[in-house]
Amino acid sequence: MKQLNHFSHRHPLRLSGVQPEDQTICSGCELDLLGPAYICTKAGCSFLLHESCMELPRRVRHKSHPIHPLVLLSSPPYSDGEFTCDACGDSGHAFTFHCSTCKFDLHVECASLPETEDSDDHKHPRTYEPAQNGHSYDLEYIAS
Repeated sequence: MKQLNHFSHRHPLRLSGVQPEDQTICSGCELDLLGPAYICTKAGCSFLLHESCMELPRRVRHKSHPIHPLVLLSSPPYSDGEFTCDACGDSGHAFTFHCSTCKFDLHVECASLPETEDSDDHKHPRTYEPAQNGHSYDLEYIAS
């Protein structure tokens, strides 16, 4: 079976399946993990990644922080090992899209939100904009 390396982990990973009874979380996004996943090949190591987390780009430009590109880090760069997502305000301990200049962080999931979203319950598209304080998202309707 093919093994792959990922920048975030020192051991090789292999694609496998995770079952509901395994009750695991992704080591990248910290969300529940079920179905296809990359699992560490070293016995006793519990590192696992969603397929989507395995394929994340290392750098992104995001509308919530247009000043600088955000770099994907495998762990928070702060001494307490935790970051606060500047989109949702929740903390994280794993992957973060980070700007070292501004100390700006986004969860993987928050960075993946669409910039605009159509809805059946409203005639205008919705857009996610940085809030006035620059530290969380406001959901606004934009005229089309």
